[in-house]
Amino acid sequence: MVRSRTHQSPAIDITLWRSRIFGIANIGLGLLSATMFAWMLGAPLFAADIWHWSVLDTAGALCVGGVSSMAGALAAGRLVNPAARVRVAMLGALCFAGSNAIWASALFGSRPDFPGAWLPAAILGEAASASP
Repeated sequence: MVRSRTHQSPAIDITLWRSRIFGIANIGLGLLSATMFAWMLGAPLFAADIWHWSVLDTAGALCVGGVSSMAGALAAGRLVNPAARVRVAMLGALCFAGSNAIWASALFGSRPDFPGAWLPAAILGEAASASP
């Protein structure tokens, strides 16, 4: 941002930061991204270290999230109305919060529970990443 102030044609117009909506949206996206990246690191480590899954089992379980992310992106990409995109993005953030609530619950104990814990958390979490 410092370089953009003095550059002839900055990559991002710094006057955008004067917009309250732009600033709030970037803060929200930053928080969502930080928690999503933490999940991307924590989930495989949890599966391998706590549930003692093999690397192949862990990778297979992570594929569920990728497939749900793809399905969510295809559905969200069909929305053209900007107002609908905002609602879908909010729904995605709520889905990710629900995924984190599942992760924080007693469902994720020391005994593996793929259909009761991992599957719903992965579907909610990764489908949320596909929202516009």
